[in-house]
Order: sequence, then C-alpha cells, then structure tokens
Amino acid sequence: NLRASYPEIPQGLTVKVKCNSLPRLFGQRLQRRLMRITEANSWWREGCVTVLQEDDTVRGFARVGYHRRESELCVENYGPSILLEDILYASRQCFRGFPTVTIEEVWILAGGTPLFVGGSQTSSTPDYDGGRAQEVRDILYRIGVIGEPERAEEAKGAEEAKGQLGSPPDLSPEIKFLWRKMHDDSITRSDLQRVALLALQELCMLGVKDFQRQKLEALWVLHSQANSSKVLASPLRPRYGMQWKLDKSMSVEVDSVHDLCSAHTSLNEVTRLLLETLRIRIPDQGHYRGVYWRSPLKAICQAVEETTEDNYGQIFDSGFFSGVWVHQEDRGAYQVDAVKTTLEESLQKLHYDINRRFDDLSADVREVHLGLEEDSTRLVNMVMTLLDASHKSGTLPPKLVLVHPARTSPTFSPETWFTGEVHISFLCAVTLEPGLDRQGRPVKFTIRQPSDFLLRLFPYVKFGLLVVQTALLSGRLLGYPVPEISQLYDGFTEAAVVAGAMADLVGALEQVCQSDDEAQPSFDYTALLEGGRGFPKDEVETLRAHCEENFAIVEGLMDGIDPQWQQHCGLEWCVADDGTSAWVRKEVSQAFRELGRDLLRDPKLLVERGTVLRRAHTAEDDAGCGCVIL
Repeated sequence: NLRASYPEIPQGLTVKVKCNSLPRLFGQRLQRRLMRITEANSWWREGCVTVLQEDDTVRGFARVGYHRRESELCVENYGPSILLEDILYASRQCFRGFPTVTIEEVWILAGGTPLFVGGSQTSSTPDYDGGRAQEVRDILYRIGVIGEPERAEEAKGAEEAKGQLGSPPDLSPEIKFLWRKMHDDSITRSDLQRVALLALQELCMLGVKDFQRQKLEALWVLHSQANSSKVLASPLRPRYGMQWKLDKSMSVEVDSVHDLCSAHTSLNEVTRLLLETLRIRIPDQGHYRGVYWRSPLKAICQAVEETTEDNYGQIFDSGFFSGVWVHQEDRGAYQVDAVKTTLEESLQKLHYDINRRFDDLSADVREVHLGLEEDSTRLVNMVMTLLDASHKSGTLPPKLVLVHPARTSPTFSPETWFTGEVHISFLCAVTLEPGLDRQGRPVKFTIRQPSDFLLRLFPYVKFGLLVVQTALLSGRLLGYPVPEISQLYDGFTEAAVVAGAMADLVGALEQVCQSDDEAQPSFDYTALLEGGRGFPKDEVETLRAHCEENFAIVEGLMDGIDPQWQQHCGLEWCVADDGTSAWVRKEVSQAFRELGRDLLRDPKLLVERGTVLRRAHTAEDDAGCGCVIL
C-alpha cells in the first residue's frame, strides 16, 4: 500500500543477513527497538513495516522480515538510506548479550543486482561509485560486520573541502559516522538528531580513559557571553520532537579554556559542527569556546558532576534509544511515547486474537473483552481471567509474582537483576502489592541459585513483570510494588520510568533464559500478550495444558520451600459470590467476596467502601519472612 501511495519514493538498497542462529525472541525484541518508526497495524509473525516521516510527510519506508528457523533477516528499503541504517543498528542491538550469535553472510543489492556479498571476514568492499561505496560501508558498519567504515577515496576530497578533522584517528567509529552524516546534505534535522543521540555516549566518553577527561553522562559545552570574558559550561539537552538546546539554567562558571590533547581538539570540531547543523543557539548570543574537559579546580569539577547526577538519567524502555542519557524532564517524553506505542500494539493484537482465535473461551473472557478499548487496565483483567479459566484451586500459587535481587546494587542494572540470589514476592490480584507478614513486612522467599528456577518458570516470572508494567501505564500503580526497591532507586517512584524498567527486565530475563543453549525454557504462554501469537480453536486446550504444567512446577517448588507456604505468603485464597477466585491480601478479602470481578476491574471501589490498606514497612534491612530453597 505504501508503494502504491508514494510511487515518487525511489527504491533503495535491500540487505539480507544470514546468521548462524537468531535469539528465540529476536522478532519481539527488534519490534520493540523499532517501535518509534513502526507503522501501526503492520506487525505480523515474522516482520513489520517501518516508516520515515518528517512533519507528517512520508519520506521513506521499509519492509523488515526475519525467519528464525533459517536465521535470516531481510530489509527492503525505499527512500533515504538512514532508515535502513537505523533498522540495522536496532538489529545489532538485539544481538547484544548473545556472544554465540555471529553473522555468516551479508547480501547488499540494488534492484536485484548484488553490490556486496561477504561476511565478517571480508575486509573491503568493491571499488565502484564513491557515494554508493560509502553507503555500503555505512551499512556494514551499522550491522556490525566491519568495525570502522573507512571513507572511499572519491569522497575524501569533498570532506576535506568541508573541513576535514585534523586528527580523525582520535575519534571512535560512531563519532566518525556522525561526522559523515553531518556532511550529508540530504539528511534532515530529525534524522541527524537521532544519529547524534546514539553517538552522544561516545562523545561524552572520548578521552576519559586515556586523557584524564572528567567522566560525565552529559556533554558540557563551553561558551562566553558576547560582552564578557567569563567562560561558562552548560550541558547539551537532547529533546524529543523539539529543538535541542544548551541549558543555561544549569550553567557552571569555569576558570579558563584549555586544549589538552588532539582528541580534545577533534571533539571541539565535531561539537561545533553539531551545534551549527542542528541550529543549537549559544545562550545570550554568546560564542562557542569548545567542550568542557576537566577543570584544575576541584570545586568546579564537583559542581559539574553533581549537576549532571541530579538532572540526567538513562532511558529505560527497550526501544531505539534505550540506554541513552537525557535530562530527567525530557526522559519521560522519550519513554512514555515508546511504551504507549507498545501497549497500543499489544491491545490491537489481543483484540484480534480474541475475535478470531478464542471463540470457545468462556463468556467471562468475552465479557471482559467488550470493554477492552475503554480502559487499558482491562488488559490485566483479561489475562488473569484467561488463566483463571483453567486454574480454580487454592492449592496453586498466586498468578502474579515479582522476582527481585536479594542483594541490590547502588544503581539499577537489568543485566544483573536475575544473576544472583533472588527474592520472590507474590502479589495481590486486586492491589498488585506484595503479601505482608504479621509485622507488616513484604513476604519474600529466597532462592540462592535462580538459574534453574528461572528457566523452568520463565513465563510465570515474565507474566508478573508484564502485568505490573501494564498496571503502571494504566495508572493503577504509582511505583514499584516492593517498597525497598522503590526506596533504593529514586527513578522507581515514577510510574512511566518503572514501566520502562519493567520492559528492560523482561529483556534481561529472556537473555538469562536463552544463555543456556542445551536447556529449553518452559513454553512461553505470555506470547499471547506480548508477541500477538494466536492459537487456532483446536489448540486452546493445548495452551491451557501448558499453563497448568507451568503452575504445577511452581507449586512443587513452593512446597519444597515451605509446606505451609499458603499460610505464610501474606495472601489468602478467596472465592467471590459471583464465582471469581483469586489470591488477595487479607484486608481486601471481604470486599473481594462481595464484589468479585467488579473489584478486579476497578480497584478504586475499595476507596468507596472505605477499605484501609496496611502499608508495608520500608526499612532496607527488613528481612521479611520466608525460607531458603536450593
């Protein structure tokens, strides 16, 4: 449809990538990475369509297809090559954490004619038209086949005419890639902002290790006022969908400007060109003086460092910009938009599956579906009702659980969340808060060696993370349910930030479960929620059987921890007057018996009834209760 609607957009290059294998959930991970440029309703089981827009005008589009069994990725691009490069960059990010995944061969074609065929062992590209040769090198760099895209001989003269860097060897490949894009007259400002944001971490780290540059998560720029010799340092603020700026409100006065090394000189030139190309104004019509490196005065270094720490944070949403540092006021714009897009796509796919695939489910499921579009919290209720259709016994564990590290680190790190000793806490189906013991402390069960536990209970743990993420986005939760975690990480008090963190934890969980090549994790029944996978009518019972099998494993592990875990988990099994059953906290049990399904749909009914919830103690050294397994 896009090709028919925009015939004036020329066909670009097609790239096919053959790997030795693809991660099990490569498709879902790639779609999350591309969520900002993925066309609505364009996902299918093994692909999606991406669109490049500028001021609501379509400038390019691409078809992204992947085949896990054949371990192949194919991207057909129409329009600017920057879209193709962004897709390949996102694909490379999805390979991180999987050291055994290697690229065996890459085909780059123009209208069916091969321009390049080779792999990671290929050291150079054919010598043909300079512009196209550089495009091929950039593609190979973006997919990670070559470490640094060298400039074609034909392009060197043009770059030197525009101001070639004095010491290009000082710069990293990512900064050199940004440098070339800044000299590309066809690239738009929004495209360049996207490239610059991905290179920002490299710009901040250049010279830190070898040339005593102060390590900061923001790029501080030196400038002087028009009628003053005073030199100020102000951080660069990338802003989503807006003009970038140097934030004068956080300026720090510095003593002088020094060019400490050739790397500093090169970085000054890159930043100067970036400010000019993106039209970033110098405050008070001042003059650009270079990039802040390090002050000889300890007080200035401390002021710059503290200002950065107080105002900048990482983007956590598993999307295209995940891991990039931006100002805390701008972080929400990057994260909320991306997570909202993911939720909308999940709702659309879930809507389709219910209509087309689950005609034989109970009337309860269809009843919940009728109001699905009205309130995103119904997504939580639908999945819970689906599982309740098969599990009606109080001997089985609660449907919702959170896993968190027993020994927390000073900073939030999804990659290490599941690698050490962990705690598991069961959540109330109504409040989505953990069960409490008699002293009001969250109940926690400890697992010392979680690798086998996570592998066997992968969908169970993932399901809890997804439900909490959805509840945060719908406004049902204000922060991370486990108090000591919220207390440790300030960002976990903001619902949008926590929702992004939940997405990162899902990715980290998938990586842990895929790291063992010989063992296979349990069947992922959450694929219905996340990946849009539908089950034919005759396979619904198979789906239910997988759910029952997984919950039986949970029951067996809990019996091994504590034969009386039902009495000690801080929740109680309740059956409402309307037949709905769930594990809930004691103080809401009476309300649940009377209201049943209505309370699951709208927990605010607790307020109308005047139900008072116990608040958990938040002391970090609270040990909680529970036993140790393994």
